Amino acid sequence: MVAAAAAAVTALVAWVGVRPISAAVWHAAWAIPVAVAVHAVQLAMSGRAWRLLLGKAAPGQPRMALLRWLREAINSMLPVAQIGGGIATVRMLAQTGMTLTHATAATTLDVMIEAAAMTPPVLVALALLGAGQPMALIGGFAAVLLGLGGFFVAQRMGLFRLAERFGLPGLHDALLELHANPGPLLGAGLWHLFAWLLGTAETWVALLAMGADASLRSAFILETLGMVARAAGFAVPGALGVQEAGFVVVGQLVGIPADAAIAVSMIKRVRELLVGLPGLIVWQAHEGRLLLRRARSA
Repeated sequence: MVAAAAAAVTALVAWVGVRPISAAVWHAAWAIPVAVAVHAVQLAMSGRAWRLLLGKAAPGQPRMALLRWLREAINSMLPVAQIGGGIATVRMLAQTGMTLTHATAATTLDVMIEAAAMTPPVLVALALLGAGQPMALIGGFAAVLLGLGGFFVAQRMGLFRLAERFGLPGLHDALLELHANPGPLLGAGLWHLFAWLLGTAETWVALLAMGADASLRSAFILETLGMVARAAGFAVPGALGVQEAGFVVVGQLVGIPADAAIAVSMIKRVRELLVGLPGLIVWQAHEGRLLLRRARSA
């Protein structure tokens, strides 16, 4: 699957043109540190949202930001279908003394709320595009939103009782307890919403850096709908090809040329590497220390 995704990216870049894309990325290189800084703030916001759901048992905010960074690094850099990072960081939370059931419930709910927080920006972006948009586009986003709603209902109806058979007793009840506390749910949703909105700054700066004639409105639409396309490709490692295709399609709707749209995606890829690779190193160092500790105590 990784090879197929990489081939899709290569084909798309070749179709649009390597030279204009590479030139745009080169001109916008100074925007990459800005993208890294913006993303660091986004991770801190998302860590805050996660911490609210974990409640009194949660570690401090710096550690939650660290765990959120590691969660994303694992999910974005490894072929783990966007769940490996959650599993790894749930284990880390359990190592702080929190029960595995509570950590799993709060993390599962955090992932769902983070996805649901995309709904208001998506609706605003579609409204800004106006009428006359392809029904396939609107139908695709509607399907994603319906899927989120269905997942929420399935949680309440006992979907995770199945997981209780695999060593997580009480997971369903833990989820219902979290659902019944609206304060943290609302707070987490707002922090995730702010984080999603901040992503517009990364896209806008990248477009300005490469000399594209793009308004803040265009950057908002490109970022919002482009990220939904990426989310829809969760099964593809790193959403390779899916993100790029999504940016090209959305870019055409707001007058951003295909080469500029792909260049924005490439800048995000570079930022992803600069953030993700150190995250993997930190995660492996943590796991290595645990193995040494266990070996010494054996």
